[in-house]
Amino acid sequence: METRRGAREQPGQPPKLAAVVDHPTRQRRPRYKTLKATLGRPERDTLLVLRRKLAARIDSDDQPGHALAQLVRQFRDVDGQIRAIDVRAAEAAAADEADDDDDDDGAFDLSKI
Repeated sequence: METRRGAREQPGQPPKLAAVVDHPTRQRRPRYKTLKATLGRPERDTLLVLRRKLAARIDSDDQPGHALAQLVRQFRDVDGQIRAIDVRAAEAAAADEADDDDDDDGAFDLSKI
């Protein structure tokens, strides 16, 4: 009998089990294929599509040499913007988490209401 990974199980041995739980904070974002599909979406979604399209043009063999430098410059600029958005989101999440932790340090004080 074969397992999902293609390895054969030993006769008489119970199959190895693994529990996989979807983490609630790690939801997959939809992957858009065109810039038109990202209209009205957050800026990060638009930049992701643009970065993917720039990478495809850089990797293609039909780009002239003089255009390659400009494409790489644009790619780096878009990638930097995406990373900056991710850093801001991580900082905001950390700040929210720190705010939530501050409320749990002491007992309830009615006079603070």
